[in-house]
Amino acid sequence: MEGVANGMSSVIEVVGQLFTQMGEVVSTMTAEGNGIMLIPVGIFVAGAAIGLASRLIGR
Repeated sequence: MEGVANGMSSVIEVVGQLFTQMGEVVSTMTAEGNGIMLIPVGIFVAGAAIGLASRLIGR
C-alpha cells in the first residue's frame, strides 16, 4: 500500500508542476496582449488532462 501512496504523491507533484508552468505561460501571454495565442494552450491542457485521466482510469 505504501507504493500506491508514493505513486499518487508523484502524480500530484507532476500535475502541480504542469499547472504551475502552464499558469506562467498564460500570464506571460496575457501580459503581452496576445489572447488569441491562448487557444493552443487550452487545447494542450485539455489534451493533457484527458490523457492523464485515461491513464489513471486504465480504460
